[in-house]
Amino acid sequence: MNISFVFKNFEASDHLKKYARRRMEKLGRFFCKSSGLDAGVVLTVDKFRHR
Repeated sequence: MNISFVFKNFEASDHLKKYARRRMEKLGRFFCKSSGLDAGVVLTVDKFRHR
């Protein structure tokens, strides 16, 4: 499973990257077991809103 991260308006810590990777790998269990699966994670901060 290939996971790409995009962080907008902040610098991500290693802990946050590890947490997101772990959650996405759990989600990957529900899909095909092939290694060709791609996932993208976009995390943004706009004033007080974290998405």
